[in-house]
Amino acid sequence: MELEEPELVRLFTLASTLHQNFYEDWLLSETVMDHAEAVKELVVKLRRDLREGGTGNDENTSHN
Repeated sequence: MELEEPELVRLFTLASTLHQNFYEDWLLSETVMDHAEAVKELVVKLRRDLREGGTGNDENTSHN
């Protein structure tokens, strides 16, 4: 998985906005639903990438 993948960044940003809205309640209902769909897409992509071997950034991972 490329950490710089623009689509993952976009989806994560929408997820973060949805999380913020949980506390602040400022998004329209339709926007909440759209962001929720984006979160589902993010989860699917992250699970796929994890199954394919993780982030590919093993050199920065320490194993104790």
